[in-house]
Amino acid sequence: MDGYDLRGAYKIGYKITAFITFISTWIFCCINYGFLFGFGLGWIPAAILAAIIGALWPLLALVALGVAGIIFL
Repeated sequence: MDGYDLRGAYKIGYKITAFITFISTWIFCCINYGFLFGFGLGWIPAAILAAIIGALWPLLALVALGVAGIIFL
């Protein structure tokens, strides 16, 4: 394929979105469920949610652009 390879851009977006989702979900679990369940076991739902949201990051980007367009235009 000549030109720009979009698979690289998708992987970068996936990693950034998954990392942010994982950290924020793990913090949410720690705050709401305490140290034992939140910190000790909160990484499990955080990892699952990060994988799902990371895979759907292009849709999230489109929604964010749409919301920004509605707000600022």
